[in-house]
Amino acid sequence: DEPFLTFNSGTRIISGTPKNAHATIVYTVTATAFDGIGSVSETYALTVTNVNDAPQFLTTPSITAIEDIEYTYTPTAFDSDAVYGDVTSISLVAGFTLQGATFSGGTLRFTPNNTHSGNTYTATLRLTDGDENVDQIVSVTVSNVNDEPTFTNLANKTATEKSPMTAYILAHTDVDAGDVTSVSLLSGPAWLRLSGNTFTGTPKNADGGLDQTVIIRLNDTHVNVDTTFTITVTAFNDAPVIVNSPNASADEGSLYTYTTSVSDSDDNSFTYSFLQKPSWLVASNTNQTYSGTPNNSHSGNS
Repeated sequence: DEPFLTFNSGTRIISGTPKNAHATIVYTVTATAFDGIGSVSETYALTVTNVNDAPQFLTTPSITAIEDIEYTYTPTAFDSDAVYGDVTSISLVAGFTLQGATFSGGTLRFTPNNTHSGNTYTATLRLTDGDENVDQIVSVTVSNVNDEPTFTNLANKTATEKSPMTAYILAHTDVDAGDVTSVSLLSGPAWLRLSGNTFTGTPKNADGGLDQTVIIRLNDTHVNVDTTFTITVTAFNDAPVIVNSPNASADEGSLYTYTTSVSDSDDNSFTYSFLQKPSWLVASNTNQTYSGTPNNSHSGNS
């Protein structure tokens, strides 16, 4: 063993400070006095009594946790008196004020969520050797991780051709405090308009009977969330229209002819029928052409 005793010849004092390694050992000490003619010696036994040394933590916990990721800390310790039979243990004496925080199997663990972001939480671990306690404060600040914003009322919609669609007001949420969200229209039918969070518009005749896909984007300045919904446009029948006007007069003894020209925006098939006509007028070409020759008895009549 490394010697720890020294002798001061001036004061004739033997002194020294034993270390932990010297504990429980019995040392033989011999002191000799010499006067130039003769000498005398004295021998005695010096027993070093062990004094408990406090155990020590060898590890330092991380001071940062990340939202939605499990934080773990497994402390290790050292006790210089272990060779003399000291047994150490670590326990949690003051836990995090977090639901689900545990200290088990020698590991402190918890998983912070969005509500913990930006906050600092502390726990106290206690190391003991049965004689002395040593506390370690674990102080952890939770770093925020961006959470995607979400739509809360996204649904397929219906509209009717040539009628204003009922305003569709989108609702959305973002659990990250301070995030500013916005909605944009990426693609959709030409008649659809987005102002702020509200969709409006009037489908045209050509939109009737179609399922029209709308792609929208929700942004929180950190991430884009794209999604789709469908607008089903109900067709509405439009009446056909005669686009040319007949000659309002006919000459006695001369052939009168009128061929109708019809437009139907729905491209439906249609038929012709007389509601009222003079007896001399007849239909031909599937009733599209009306012709006849009035005689003297018809003159002046309408």
